[in-house]
Amino acid sequence: MLKRQKVQEAPGYQFKDIQLLLEAMTHKSAKMETSYDRLEFLGDAVLEIALTECYYSKFPDAPLEDFKNFKCRLLSNNALGSLYTSLGLEYAIIVSGLQFKLPLKKEIARANRFKPSKQTGWRGLNLEKILRDAFEALIGAVFVDGEFAIDPVQEILRQILVPSTDRIGMECPTFAARSLAATHPAATT
Repeated sequence: MLKRQKVQEAPGYQFKDIQLLLEAMTHKSAKMETSYDRLEFLGDAVLEIALTECYYSKFPDAPLEDFKNFKCRLLSNNALGSLYTSLGLEYAIIVSGLQFKLPLKKEIARANRFKPSKQTGWRGLNLEKILRDAFEALIGAVFVDGEFAIDPVQEILRQILVPSTDRIGMECPTFAARSLAATHPAATT
């Protein structure tokens, strides 16, 4: 388990209510009083709004088809799971029993080597979905802790999306080309 301080600092946001962070990292298999399900539900909606605003602002002339592709790619299990692992929180997810933790760590280590797999994960659980759900729960927790303001969420996204653009862009060529043009205009002329 990661040290508490590192977990608190990872998202780049200082939680006022540490219980929200704990809830955001608790998988339902842990059979604790709360799990990340409610925060994940909220975070899903908040994330979609924040990313939509980001794309709409950054690419005001982009055609609707580009936006649809961007949204589809960035909100995928793989992309959001990658964003969660970029925070270094993948091993901090609270799950039940050693039998779950060890295979989860092994699967994460394998996934971090960028070897795609068609497997659904350990015991029928989809690792990418678990990581996506945990990321959405984290976003939901930040939103609630930030008194339902979108600004803290957008700040986290700015911090982690910029370094992750290349990896996500590989899956979304139009977005990658636009990002390249925005950051390195000479490279696209």
